[in-house]
Amino acid sequence: MAGYNYEWADLLILSGFLVPIIVCDIRQKRIPNLFVFLGAGVLFLKRLFADTAYIPVILIDTAAAFSIVALLWVLTKGKIGLGDAKLSGFIAMAIGLFGWFVALFAASLSGLAFMLGGIKLKKIEIHDPLPFAPFLGLGCAVSVLLKGSIFTLITGLSPV
Repeated sequence: MAGYNYEWADLLILSGFLVPIIVCDIRQKRIPNLFVFLGAGVLFLKRLFADTAYIPVILIDTAAAFSIVALLWVLTKGKIGLGDAKLSGFIAMAIGLFGWFVALFAASLSGLAFMLGGIKLKKIEIHDPLPFAPFLGLGCAVSVLLKGSIFTLITGLSPV
């Protein structure tokens, strides 16, 4: 199925790089390019040697996810980090654009719930920076676990 095609090896590569990215984002409020670009490179090479038929789709998915978040970065005047845009491209490369949209939606909902809970408990101020990579990681897990269900619900088609 185009747009939501990956293998377990892709998920292992993604999670192997996503864990240190999340740790850095929590500790330093930044997403290191080294992990994102190295992870994307490893995943791209794996895909290149496994099945070249999907390379154009992978590149389009990656560029689209990056561009959407980069546009948000511009529109919010940097309140959303450009690292989140790069990470979004890496995630879309791993789980496809549709999977990334599901991950982004789940990440946004979980981030909002966390922020509202923190504000309610007076642990977080409304203008405090919130590392988004942990929520994108959670969103990836939700997307992968609900892959077929969400695709069928939205499109009415059965996933392949």
